[in-house]
Amino acid sequence: MSEMRRVARPGGLIAACVWDFSAQLSPSGPLRHAIRRFGIAPPAIPGTDASTVAALTDLFANGGLKGVAAATVEVAVSFSSFEEFWLSQTPHYAPTTKIIDAMSSMDRQALREAVRADLRALPGGIGYSARANVIKGFVGPRPLVDRAT
Repeated sequence: MSEMRRVARPGGLIAACVWDFSAQLSPSGPLRHAIRRFGIAPPAIPGTDASTVAALTDLFANGGLKGVAAATVEVAVSFSSFEEFWLSQTPHYAPTTKIIDAMSSMDRQALREAVRADLRALPGGIGYSARANVIKGFVGPRPLVDRAT
C-alpha cells in the first residue's frame, strides 16, 4: 500500500481486484473443493485472509485512502471442454498438481469425475461461478513539508 501511495499523485486513484479466495470462489475453486472431498487439504493460497472485502477495505482505509469503496463481481468462468478446464487448473508447477500426481491412478480418475460433476453444462462447453472483490480509494493531498526545521 505504501508503494502504491508513494507513486500516486494527490487525488490519484488506487484500485485492486482479487479473487475471493476466502470464500473458495476463485477459478481453482471446483478443483480445490473436490480435493477436500478426498480428505486432502490443498495448500493455502497466499493472501487468502486478505482477499475478503472487509480485509481490503481495512487495508485501503488504514492506508490513508479517501472515498474507499468496495464491491464484489460475480464472474462466469467457462471452458469449451472439461479437458480445457483440467489443463488450465493443473499446470506442472502448481502445488495442487503435485497432490494429484501423488494420488493413485484410480483416485486421480475419481477426482476428475468429482470435479466434472461439479461443473455445469453450458451451450458449447462447461462452466461455474467465481467471484472477485474489487476496491478503490483516492490519495489525499500530500502533507506540507516544513522546511524551517
